[in-house]
Amino acid sequence: MVLNAEYADDPESARALAASICPEAKRLGLRTVIYPLALDDGFRVACD
Repeated sequence: MVLNAEYADDPESARALAASICPEAKRLGLRTVIYPLALDDGFRVACD
């Protein structure tokens, strides 16, 4: 398994980023998670 971490400013941006990258990440077999840029654990969006 390959883990790919991406970062976004806020949950809305994270969801938009997920919508654009998750299909390709899934196709490639990557486990992709989007975390807050502030690294404060305020949200997590996964491509599962």
